[in-house]
Amino acid sequence: MFHLKSAKITAPSNGRRWGGCLVEGGLLILLEVETDGDVIASHSGKAILDQIINSFQTSFKQNKLNLKDLLDEVASNPFIKNLILGLLEENLLTVGCLGEASAVLVRDQVAGQILAGQNISKGEVKAGDRIIFYSADFGRNWEEGQLSEIYKFSNLADFEEILSPKLASNEKFTGNAVLAAEVSVQEEFSAPEDIVYSLKPKYFKLKFLLSLWQTRKTLMIILALILLLIINITAGIIRMKQVSKTKEISQELATVKQQYEEAGGILDLNPVRARELLSSSKLTLGKLLKNSKRNSRDYNQINDWLKKVSESEVAAYRIYKFTDVPVFFDMTLIKADGEADNVSAYQEKKVILDNSHKTLYFLSTNSKESAVLAGSDNLKNPRGIAVHGSTAYFLNEDGIFAVDLGSKKAGKVIEKSERWGEIADIEAFGGNLYLLDTAKNNIWKYIAAESGFSPIISYLNEGISVNLAESKELAIDGSIWAAGSDNLFKFTAGSLEQFALQGISDSITSIDGISTSDENERVYILDKTLSRIMVFDKDGLYQSQYQWDELKNAKDFMVTEKEGKIYVLVGHKIHAIEIK
Repeated sequence: MFHLKSAKITAPSNGRRWGGCLVEGGLLILLEVETDGDVIASHSGKAILDQIINSFQTSFKQNKLNLKDLLDEVASNPFIKNLILGLLEENLLTVGCLGEASAVLVRDQVAGQILAGQNISKGEVKAGDRIIFYSADFGRNWEEGQLSEIYKFSNLADFEEILSPKLASNEKFTGNAVLAAEVSVQEEFSAPEDIVYSLKPKYFKLKFLLSLWQTRKTLMIILALILLLIINITAGIIRMKQVSKTKEISQELATVKQQYEEAGGILDLNPVRARELLSSSKLTLGKLLKNSKRNSRDYNQINDWLKKVSESEVAAYRIYKFTDVPVFFDMTLIKADGEADNVSAYQEKKVILDNSHKTLYFLSTNSKESAVLAGSDNLKNPRGIAVHGSTAYFLNEDGIFAVDLGSKKAGKVIEKSERWGEIADIEAFGGNLYLLDTAKNNIWKYIAAESGFSPIISYLNEGISVNLAESKELAIDGSIWAAGSDNLFKFTAGSLEQFALQGISDSITSIDGISTSDENERVYILDKTLSRIMVFDKDGLYQSQYQWDELKNAKDFMVTEKEGKIYVLVGHKIHAIEIK
């Protein structure tokens, strides 16, 4: 009869993502969940595991084991990101999954995929086979060519000891799990047969047996002494290696402590240097953790330091986390069903676009005075808004229109041009108007004149070639910033500057908005994927970040350092985050 030995490895979890493994009575489970944040991921994951096990036990008692039924029972759960189930019955293995996952069979050091995607497969297994379950997310987090290395471990202990530190020390594995199971034969033992010795009552035979016993006794003593000597020599070698390893770890930890304390001392004076020191410490600790036996004294000591460094890193990166942000203004105070989708600002004057109802609003953030500036008759299908001085501007398929903030009178100021391609945004600066054209990879400029605006000209200098197809909006502080997707361009006097974001350990997954001005010293970037606003100086050096779960739902945002606020548009409300 076959049975399974297993190694179960899970990465750290957070409130939204959790992964876990279980092997019980021939049933193998790998589960990864991702919640909306309102439900704690670990609670949801354990409840799903309990449900699967209860169903399995009930089916087992009723002799109705069916892997598809187990999968169907939990398939409607919205928090299951990836689930792999395996069922071993004698020498037959059945495997199925929900989500994106893989099951790999390693036989005689040759690996082959037995499951990929949402289906069910069956096949015979042999003693010595190894089955490995992992999700597509886990696979993507490895560098190219490295994933196949996990199939080559000689035993499950090495598999667990080497992989555990990697998953524990790398945040990109958060919520991942990996399961390895080895098929072996369960040996059946029978009681030894009785051995009966028969001695003939003859003196010479008795004497011979006594002599033989004394000789065997002497040999046993010699063998015991030799064995004891070997044990002592081996123990001495192990102790020497352990002492050497402990000394090496102590030296590395002394360096980590020095870097940690130095970083703490300069955190306010030089946060960039502090982050470099903490990052170096974290890298050292990750390598030490990888080479230490799990749950050993050294492992626990290194892990404690890793937690301390990680906590200090939050302070060094000036990460401000919010569970709730106060409402600054509710658009339903202006219009019963008003929404806030887009905002443009000139000093305290804010112009807000409601795309759903094709309405343009005015709001003073000093006095909270508000009004409707224009409705659907004028706006038609607006593509962008801007404001300068006492005039708001909106762009639609007919051209560019101006609305006086006082009289609320609207009129066309610029006809639609044949040179326009796909206009993604409009911005005003110094009285001039700028249009982002993603189809023509250009930024058009209209210069303010005594009566209206000049003819269309290109802001970009001749010979400047740049791909603006993924750009979504402009921000102007003298230079022009074009942002969108994962691209950020900076143009000064019509030329493209060499510019890159620096000083942050992780990558920016998406740029969903940008805010800066000639009155702001910083550049603010909205990353809705990770629910954060990141702050950089105008040379691209990281400064801080604001995290709030509702930022994933933000329609737009804008920052005014003079007012000390980050205004975030969510639904019909404008929230205000205080700048730290």
